[in-house]
Amino acid sequence: MEILNQPLPEQSKEPIGNPDPKTEAGLTLKHAEFLSHLDLKDKLFDDVVMNKISFIADRIDIDKFRDLALKVGNDGMMSKLDKIYTYMQLSDEYTKLEERQSLIKETLNQYERSN
Repeated sequence: MEILNQPLPEQSKEPIGNPDPKTEAGLTLKHAEFLSHLDLKDKLFDDVVMNKISFIADRIDIDKFRDLALKVGNDGMMSKLDKIYTYMQLSDEYTKLEERQSLIKETLNQYERSN
């Protein structure tokens, strides 16, 4: 009867799987997919390329990445990675400007209502 009265050991509350598994080099599977899609697997240890891949991967998933890669195309003047990276930067800036414009418009409306 002593065995039945002992409390059960607590189970770990840590998640079973890592939501963003990494390889030994610190590369996430998402980054590897992006590199593979652009045929840049040989650039794994190129810091400039990996910084751009990380920037993009933080903002979109692989499906949106594939769509964007098709959307920007490849004109030979600029690498596809650079085009996607620049597009993402411009998109971020556009979003910031829209937010700023919205705040300005709201402030203008407040001044108009106060008269």
